[in-house]
Amino acid sequence: MLRDDRPEEALRDLAAADRELPVRCWHPLAMPARAAVEITAQLRLGRLEHARHLAAEPLPRGSEHGAATAFLRHAEAELALAEDDPGTALHAALECGRVLRSRGWVNPMVAAWRTTASLALRRLGDHGAAAALAAEELALAERWGTAAALEPLRERASAGLRRTVPAPRRPADPLPAPRFPARRPDALSPAERDVAELAARGLANREIARELSIALRTVELRLTKVYRKLGLKGRAALADHWPTRTPGS
Repeated sequence: MLRDDRPEEALRDLAAADRELPVRCWHPLAMPARAAVEITAQLRLGRLEHARHLAAEPLPRGSEHGAATAFLRHAEAELALAEDDPGTALHAALECGRVLRSRGWVNPMVAAWRTTASLALRRLGDHGAAAALAAEELALAERWGTAAALEPLRERASAGLRRTVPAPRRPADPLPAPRFPARRPDALSPAERDVAELAARGLANREIARELSIALRTVELRLTKVYRKLGLKGRAALADHWPTRTPGS
């Protein structure tokens, strides 16, 4: 119902599900997905205050360990965009993508986090990165044969971009440092980007393996490919060239 832009019917279905299985009986790993549906439906109905209240409600212990957290992060990103907080929206959307990609889920119809992140990046003034994510979303949609299903999302993104006016850079601000060396990160696979980002944030290889639920040897091999593809000599160079997180993200 949400995909068909019928939020009222989605909420009725959710209420029916709750009657069949009261919320207190839901498995903790399923609770983030349930919360995501309710938050998104309320946002679609324009009930921002209600969505904000739902997002602030704590979830049961253990709910943070499952794949369903990706859908809650995406709902939080949508909420942050509605509240004109693109930094928080970008962080939440990218976290949604990280969780999904760690499981090999790249079909954009699972969650169109790239579209949401692209909107956030546009509002933050990073038009190049926004365009790259939008292009990746379209390419994946065509690969999976879901381009037609994503048409409403593309229309929404276009409308959002027309409403967005980048904030002017103050004259006193320094020029941004180059984001990457000659070879750009779009040469990396999604799995390689996940490892590279965590390494650039200072995590050790064992910590990366634990975070992504992969073998230590896999981390080592992916980092080797990252350095080669980006023309870097090691972790320090990667940290220097990796995009700096926006304030509040």
